[in-house]
Amino acid sequence: MFRVELQVKNFDKIRLLYRNFPKVSLTLSESVREKIAKRLVFELRRAIAEKKSIVTWSLYKDIYYTVEEKKTVVHFGSDRTRYASAVDLGTKPHMPPIPKILFFVQRKGIEPRAAYIARLRSKRARDRRLAGAIAMSIAKRGTRGKYITRIALRRAHSKIDRIIREEIDRICSIYGL
Repeated sequence: MFRVELQVKNFDKIRLLYRNFPKVSLTLSESVREKIAKRLVFELRRAIAEKKSIVTWSLYKDIYYTVEEKKTVVHFGSDRTRYASAVDLGTKPHMPPIPKILFFVQRKGIEPRAAYIARLRSKRARDRRLAGAIAMSIAKRGTRGKYITRIALRRAHSKIDRIIREEIDRICSIYGL
């Protein structure tokens, strides 16, 4: 999960609203929060689709939002995709399970570049050696993050800002400002 902080560039109408009606509270309606959440989900999915090296589409499918009475939450990953934060932010060096990397190598059809691995005759032996090499690399360096949420927020910021400005204009028109 991640938290979104938004900044509205034009505060003149908000200041005018609070000066004339000091007890008014500005809260975004459910429909506005839903528009913002839809935009964030769209941009997150777009960022994942553009990253070719992401392993599965289950992460793509596990981006959704919920609108509740007082809050709207954009969910990035769930119990099925616990690796969402690792994909987004990267990981520290650790020893991953080799059978899972072996499955990844076989599914992606990755061919080794190293000559000592490539000359092995058996495809199974090559895949095992390659999976071991990838695991050792992760054990030494960790994995790099894709920073999907940062990319999505950067792209969505102007559209979200426009949605909020429209809502402020609507509220100000109600009060005749």
